[in-house]
Amino acid sequence: MSKDPLRDSMDSAVAPDAAGTSPVQSNTATDGSTVNAVQNGDLTVNYLSGGVELPHVPLEVLHRHALAMARGLCYRPALDGTPVPMLRTDLAAALEELDDLVPAAERMRRAALALRTWAGWVPDSGGLFLTDDAALAAIDLWAQGSELRDSCSTELEAASCLLMESSCDKAWAVQRALSETIDGTAVVVDSMSTLSRSLLAAQRACLPRESERSFEQKQAAGYLTAILKDLHACAFLLSGVCTDTALGARVTGGALIAGGWGTGKSYGVASWVESRVAVGAPTALVCGYQFDGRRGFEQQLAELCGAQRRSSAQELLGALQSHAQSLGLRAVLIIDALNEVDAVRGDPQVAFAALVELAADFPDVTVVATIRMDRPLSVGEYAVDVVRKRQYAFRWNAGVTDPLAAWRMYQNMYNLPPLILPPDIRDLRRPLLLSVLAWSIHHSLEPKDGFVKVPTVGELFQMWLRTLDADWAQRRGHSTVRGAPPLVSRACELIAEAIGVRESIEYRAVLRTLGDSHEFPDQGQLVDWLHCVGVLGIDPIQGHVRFAVQRFAEHVRARNLLYRPRPARAVARLVKDLDGPEQPSVEALRMLEALAGAAPHVGSDLELSRFLPRRRPLQADIVVLESLEGRDPELVLESSVAFVLRKLQQPDAAPWAWYSILVNATYPGHRLGGSFLDKTLNKWGRTQLHQRFVLPVLKLIDHDDGLDLLRRLLAWTRMQDADAHAALDATNLLMWLSAVPYEGLRDVCVRLASDLWLAHPDVAEVQVARFGNHQDAMIAEAAWLAAYGSLVRCSDLPSGQRWLGLVERDESRPHLRIQDSVASIRALWEPCDRRSFPPVLLKLPSSAVLVPGRSRQISRIHALLGSWSPFPEISPLPRLHWLSRRAQYLQPRRLPTNLFRSGSPRVGWPEKVARTKALTMALQEWYAVQASHTAGTLPAAAPGESRAARHHQRTTDPTLSAAWPMRTNASLRSSTWWGTSPGLDSLTGSYPAAIIPCSDVVTVQAPDGQTWLLLHGEFHPRATADLEYLDGSREAYEEDETLPILRVSPNTISTWDHWRSASPARRPAERSAFVEISTLLVRAGSEQLALQKLQTNRFGDALCGNWPGHAYLAEYYRHPDFATLDVSGIPHRPTTVSYPETPAPPPLRGGAALPDRRSVPTRQVVEQLGIHWTGQRLDFIHPATGTLTLTDPSLTEGGPNALLLAPEAADRLADCGWTLLWHIIHTDPSLHECHRYALLKHGKITDIAPLSDQ
Repeated sequence: MSKDPLRDSMDSAVAPDAAGTSPVQSNTATDGSTVNAVQNGDLTVNYLSGGVELPHVPLEVLHRHALAMARGLCYRPALDGTPVPMLRTDLAAALEELDDLVPAAERMRRAALALRTWAGWVPDSGGLFLTDDAALAAIDLWAQGSELRDSCSTELEAASCLLMESSCDKAWAVQRALSETIDGTAVVVDSMSTLSRSLLAAQRACLPRESERSFEQKQAAGYLTAILKDLHACAFLLSGVCTDTALGARVTGGALIAGGWGTGKSYGVASWVESRVAVGAPTALVCGYQFDGRRGFEQQLAELCGAQRRSSAQELLGALQSHAQSLGLRAVLIIDALNEVDAVRGDPQVAFAALVELAADFPDVTVVATIRMDRPLSVGEYAVDVVRKRQYAFRWNAGVTDPLAAWRMYQNMYNLPPLILPPDIRDLRRPLLLSVLAWSIHHSLEPKDGFVKVPTVGELFQMWLRTLDADWAQRRGHSTVRGAPPLVSRACELIAEAIGVRESIEYRAVLRTLGDSHEFPDQGQLVDWLHCVGVLGIDPIQGHVRFAVQRFAEHVRARNLLYRPRPARAVARLVKDLDGPEQPSVEALRMLEALAGAAPHVGSDLELSRFLPRRRPLQADIVVLESLEGRDPELVLESSVAFVLRKLQQPDAAPWAWYSILVNATYPGHRLGGSFLDKTLNKWGRTQLHQRFVLPVLKLIDHDDGLDLLRRLLAWTRMQDADAHAALDATNLLMWLSAVPYEGLRDVCVRLASDLWLAHPDVAEVQVARFGNHQDAMIAEAAWLAAYGSLVRCSDLPSGQRWLGLVERDESRPHLRIQDSVASIRALWEPCDRRSFPPVLLKLPSSAVLVPGRSRQISRIHALLGSWSPFPEISPLPRLHWLSRRAQYLQPRRLPTNLFRSGSPRVGWPEKVARTKALTMALQEWYAVQASHTAGTLPAAAPGESRAARHHQRTTDPTLSAAWPMRTNASLRSSTWWGTSPGLDSLTGSYPAAIIPCSDVVTVQAPDGQTWLLLHGEFHPRATADLEYLDGSREAYEEDETLPILRVSPNTISTWDHWRSASPARRPAERSAFVEISTLLVRAGSEQLALQKLQTNRFGDALCGNWPGHAYLAEYYRHPDFATLDVSGIPHRPTTVSYPETPAPPPLRGGAALPDRRSVPTRQVVEQLGIHWTGQRLDFIHPATGTLTLTDPSLTEGGPNALLLAPEAADRLADCGWTLLWHIIHTDPSLHECHRYALLKHGKITDIAPLSDQ
């Protein structure tokens, strides 16, 4: 049985010491059979030597039986009197909702309100540019469903009210109403998904390329994206109702809880049983290991639950139904570890479905089962489109949501070191792994300093066995603990051998097995002690013994198998079963995983790959690769390295080989980690790099697990700035990842490398010397971009001799973006250099001979690039012909054999993206050569329009920190201490009727007590409870905002504040009040003139700064080109300028992702305040004192963009003859604006009246 531990999470019984265990006592029963008992503190284990019928049991005895089983599942010993904490998981809340449907009813009510806004809405085909036949047909079909949506909303609300007041006598009515409502909701969800896909495709077909769209067309694209984002949110809310565990269980009468080993399933249901029994709710509990294989599953069910005789399952369900009706409480029948039932032949889910069907005649009874699944079901198996056909509710239990928070619980309890979180945290979601790891470290004799490295599963169980061996030896009084015989390990091997493929054996059989070996004189005490520490589980009713953790039992069995002669035969049978029926395949996969984890600990040169047959499915290789993730470097063999190298050459296995290598990259010195990656890729040529690295990484991005790994890996590299060696290793990884032609990944890699090199300029020089002239132009471009991003932000430039030498080396490379970075770095040391750009005359690189019949390829290139070019040309054909030849030359020599999926002529997304790489590099070569030929004919460049910016070829801003958010949101959060709530009644009103003075509006106080002045801010109210579903994506973003964003949803827009009013879901409530705060820097004596300008045209160029061309953020604040000109005659200046179009990661498969704009302080106000940009975020300090003077707190804390100024800096403005004029705009739901003004006078902020009121 899969005994879920959070071994230390129970608030009940504490394990007694082994010394308190009594020997076996035997008594003769009245029928002549023998009853054997072992007393262990408060625990008594009984087992019968003869088959005796259990006596008839009333509900109290049924509960006593269930409670005994539940306490056995929850039993967790405390260590050395340490108080045991409680850990509440998501599963606990889900199980409680099976009894209390009020939360589910509230979710239904919210879904009804959300759907009501879409019931009568019809898209505006003309305004959204949806004019083709396909779009009009989709809109017509949607309009025809308005009545269905309206009735669905009504049914959802009615069902919600029915659930609120439901009782046992209304069970049939509730079940019928829920079934009809969920069926109708599923149809509505399908229609929403269909409409979203149709409208996006139709608008994309109707509109020109994004660069060629008019303002109205861009507005239509933004409106549609905002509408579909909210429609998707509503569909997600409705689909949650359809797949809700509590509602599904009430409709079908059953709920299946699935999850991997050690994820908390057994512990969760056992705790739920205890709480139900405490309130007297009819409850029956049985565990899978209690069933034998001699009788049918349903025949044993009633007897194992405490029935007086061999009753049928119907009789058991009828009894529970009777108890439920008499008490007015729902009854529950729970089967824990359904996968361990010997009596079930075939798929356990089929047996559970049959039992749920049997319970259909008992509406007050819910059947719940837990089952171990090593992988979640595919989405289609429990998605909305099969809701009407499902036989039971399903819930996937992933385990602990936040592993670090769970570890901190153990860390505080046992005084343990902190945990190093690896990039792959799937296993850390298992409470069992965390609890066993904490227990083993707590009992270990080794020092507990430093950090805790997460071991592999095999290493964890070996650590546990070693700790148990030493602990048992110490308890038995061995003088030399370290030299004690490994009795616990030996006992586990013997018990596993005796159990075999069964789930349990009798208690006396265990004693006999240990006694026959003559190694355990105190076998009874050892068995009981193993139960106390959580290794063995003992059935308090029947006295059967089993391994408490099924995965640990598999580990021990795997060790035994590897110790036998010729283990390859057994492995070959298991590999063969992988392609067999589902249940044998699952069991074979589990055993192979156990063998892969145990092999390195059985022999010094043992690896599972040695025993694998030559012909095998991919899953067998993945098992070996997964076992290498995080493995102790001393246990990584030469054969392991050779195996990984072979897998890197296989297209189907390469992504998962890189997955293991990237996980190991976070472990310093790992043989299959960062150094292995660096050495391997350094040996490969262009073709091998493309086929064996670029394509596999793109496939990882296309996979949810792979994408999550890359995000966590990049977050790890962000922290490698402690020393130069760590920064060097981290940027090796980043440079290689920048070879992947996916902008979302490349942007993050460049910014992370720039941040690391900012702290270690010497590392930047080493890496540019190595990667700056790499044959892969994308790697070279990333190296030079990151170097420029770090150098331009440095307070003190390093020596320029070697840097200028690197510039001379690469300045003749024909690549426009490389040329841009190289020339920009040269200008840091030679600012007066007036040479043309590029500094040398470049020639077109050689390319392959033109292949006949390339007209189709030229047409495709023309469709991708269009006719636009930053350089004058009579016809695009010469450019397109050259690009076609050059791209063909830069392509890998041999295309991978699996470009096409399942024989289909359509290539996958990774292959499509990979093919753009050669064209991108060729295009930059063409632009570089054209720029060199036109350099002397162009007029002098304006600030921000020099080099590549003149030709509109700048993309990633390397001067932005990697922590710079990719999205902004003006909605207030509970933690937004710098925001102003638009809902304040006292904020509105005209002068002088306003209650709150402007000084209170623009003055905020930080949590540390420091006072700040708001220079800029835009604040929208938080969504009401009924509209929170619209910001569901925001909540997910906030949860993971420490991780870089590599991929956004196709329906996600970043500046949705500007477009969301088009959504029908927003119209009734979105037009709520919002506040805008801005300031002007005004020369003393010109206040009235500035106020007049504000009231006349607040959007004029004199009041709103314009960002200079394509300048990077650091260039704007550091380069002399952007220094303040002579503006002595200008009486006022803007304090902020909008930094445009922050590059956002692209949607994975099309869709729309609109750019962000963030307000930043103008160069003029920075110079007037005499402050200096630190190069990090938007933090400006006073150079004399080093104190923070101007900052944007949202860059570190999230929330609305705001610029805060220290009051003492404002006072310095007055000394220079300048002051600040605040403009506060309050817009009410009717879009009526109320304007208020305030002026800084003599160190105080004073309200001033508009000119019309003066």
